Amino acid sequence: MNHRPQLRAIMLVALLAAGLSPAAAASDAGPHRPEDLSLLHQGEIIVGSGFLRTEIASTDDGKLFLAGSSGPSEDRAILVYAVDPQLRSADRIASVPTAWFGAEPIFRLLGAGSELALFYQSPDGSGGEVLHLVRWNSHGEQRARSLVLSLPADVTGPSGESLSGFGVAWLDGMFLLCTAGPGDRLTLRKLTPEGVVLEERVLDGFFEGAFEAGLALGLAPDRKIVYYSARDGESWVLKAAELDAHDNPQAVYQFENDDRQQKMPSGSLVHKDLYFVTYVSTPRWEEPGAPERSDAYLQVMDRRMEVWADFKVGERGQLPARPTLARVGDRIFVSWLSAPASPAEEAYARIEAYELKLAPPAGGSSRAR
Repeated sequence: MNHRPQLRAIMLVALLAAGLSPAAAASDAGPHRPEDLSLLHQGEIIVGSGFLRTEIASTDDGKLFLAGSSGPSEDRAILVYAVDPQLRSADRIASVPTAWFGAEPIFRLLGAGSELALFYQSPDGSGGEVLHLVRWNSHGEQRARSLVLSLPADVTGPSGESLSGFGVAWLDGMFLLCTAGPGDRLTLRKLTPEGVVLEERVLDGFFEGAFEAGLALGLAPDRKIVYYSARDGESWVLKAAELDAHDNPQAVYQFENDDRQQKMPSGSLVHKDLYFVTYVSTPRWEEPGAPERSDAYLQVMDRRMEVWADFKVGERGQLPARPTLARVGDRIFVSWLSAPASPAEEAYARIEAYELKLAPPAGGSSRAR
């Protein structure tokens, strides 16, 4: 199946004086156009069952992994699977016993060079939150386990800093961790591969109003993008904040849709100068008494943050679906939580694979970028 790009309007909300100007952004867009992009559906696989949340990730040596939460309340764990990139099999390689607040576990899975990293939250027993890190090599052998952050009860909760929607990414041999709160504050922390905090940067007023827990980081060697969902009137919209070299916001982009809300951006990556982000889409207007819908979407943008593609990967997701994505070569993998067809069934992880192709630009050579 070939998903043709569906273009939408994008509005530049704010550019600070020291930031990137629209003209400068346009000069970096490259020779390609939206019609040069195609994402060809390559297949799918179903992994596990009874999950409350899933995450997909890849390592630099081309290995693909999935993590999913499973187990009853007295035996909760995060299960890690090695997934064949051809989607022929998925084998469980690790189980991390844990506990979590509320209805769903909070964790993020990502590649860290040739290693796999899992960050997960747990209660500290006195109302506070703790963030842990586990690392494995690409063969599933555990390399390290450490405590990253401990947030006591007096600084967490609805009015404090929270790990409920944290984002994390890997760049230049370090982790970059972002958390939200209190209020409209964003906190960025640079961590060593062992999870030791090297630097902390607090950005007050970052969100400029109501926002929803759920952060994703898109990192390129010369660029940092923070994706989040914010309230715009009566609807939720997707936003992307670009940070400068000192981690100050220099541009905020807002993505508009007349019929759908854009919520919980959870996965992002950068490849071939294109920016990918996955999010949850819900109808802007619901019929009274209608069942709540949650669809998984993938959006692709160029360097100017102009939308090249925005399409539904899966429908009728288990709330919250929180789709994430990973890349192996030119194949893009999206994982999302599929809702059961009946109350007697359990939610399961579905992985969809797409092959990314860029046609030669008009008047250009056929050499791959």
